[in-house]
Amino acid sequence: MKELIINPISISLIFLVLLVYLFFFVEILSHKSFASRLDKPIVMLIFIGMFPIAYPPFFLAHVQRLCTGNLSFVGALTTLVLWVPILFLIKRVSFPNFPKDFLLVLKDPLLTLLIGMSVASSLWSETPVITFRSSLALVIMATLVAHIIKKYSWQEIEAFVRGSLTIIAPISLLFTLLLPSTHPFGDPWGGLMLAARSFGALMSLNSALWFAIAIYQGKFFGIEMLASISSFILIVLGAGKTQLISTLALIYLILVLKLISKLTFRQSVIAVIIATIVTGSLFLIINAGLDTILQMLGKDRSLTGRGDFWPQLIQEIIGHPIGFGYNGFWQPWRGNEDPAALIGSGVIVGDYRPPHSHNGFLEIALQVGYVGFFVFILSFLKTLISAIWHQQFFKGPEAIFPLIVIIFLIMTNLSETEKLGLIGPNYATFYYLLIAIKLTPMGQRPRKQEQKYAIASTEFTTSKNRE
Repeated sequence: MKELIINPISISLIFLVLLVYLFFFVEILSHKSFASRLDKPIVMLIFIGMFPIAYPPFFLAHVQRLCTGNLSFVGALTTLVLWVPILFLIKRVSFPNFPKDFLLVLKDPLLTLLIGMSVASSLWSETPVITFRSSLALVIMATLVAHIIKKYSWQEIEAFVRGSLTIIAPISLLFTLLLPSTHPFGDPWGGLMLAARSFGALMSLNSALWFAIAIYQGKFFGIEMLASISSFILIVLGAGKTQLISTLALIYLILVLKLISKLTFRQSVIAVIIATIVTGSLFLIINAGLDTILQMLGKDRSLTGRGDFWPQLIQEIIGHPIGFGYNGFWQPWRGNEDPAALIGSGVIVGDYRPPHSHNGFLEIALQVGYVGFFVFILSFLKTLISAIWHQQFFKGPEAIFPLIVIIFLIMTNLSETEKLGLIGPNYATFYYLLIAIKLTPMGQRPRKQEQKYAIASTEFTTSKNRE
């Protein structure tokens, strides 16, 4: 049966059937009234599709699948076939100016340089085809982001992020409770995700965003606070200690930002900078203290000794100034030729070897070297400063939304990360691109409702400064 399915003739017939269905959708979507109703559901599916979901069809259609080094012909064709109707729907319904809108990404020189380096690194990568294919996945993600930020306001983007996180929470819980044995990697508390740490990190952000809604709208005993507490409980049940600390740090930041909102413009900017630094410091101090306590008890929180092999990765980075190429380092399918074959050797007990660096920032340097790392840090600092500035000109939760996401990405990528780190085609990079590009002058070109927020906030700030 398997041989029949993977037969080239069978695959061609299946592809033709899908094309028939595609033309059928073309006819349906020719009616604008029907197509307009699919707009936001499609964008919501894009947000959900960026999560590391372990089950098909999301797993098969995720752009990150293009980064799989030993991806078979059938696997690659499956992903491409799934993306044909996806791209069609996006072009037909949500983003009619699909190719043209990518120019918005090019308005950010740092991100343009970083993405360009990822694509160009195929020239020096030991596996140029894999590097080029993987970098195309990053380009696809950046293109989707450009269209989303051009069409939707900050308030709507925040709602998409929070809504997508809230949708996957109860479904993941049901999978954990009712179908734990079906998880492909034997990690039941991962729910729908590939790993429990990914689910815990997402619930950390969800808890913080719902908490911000509750605080800014004064609904301390409403559904908003209940949603925040529920996400927090899921983190506790999954024993996500790092995610628990991250959530508490984000809640602390939200409370501080709410308290300083009544200060004058200059005072509040200084206070936000101090609060951001204190939040990051608290996370590092508590995290380090937790490691010390566990070591005293003879336990290793990560069970992989990741802190022990970081020096090995730093030595590899020092020896390769231009990096190993995008997705060119962790390649276990190459056996002894894997550039990371010796990582963990001598510091990790047993046959286990780390699948990645467990640090989103180290991953950048491994792939695109010193220059790429420096470009990313400049971009990240610019985005952080813009997020601090942004919260002065908007009201409500969307005012602090960019800052919450940026701090969240810093904390989650210090000791854990998704594949390829903060420049991989994963949800963390998706969020970062959303914030970074939206905060650019072109991305900030306000819709009517955003313009009202900005004008009202500016007048409010001016009056306070006069006082």
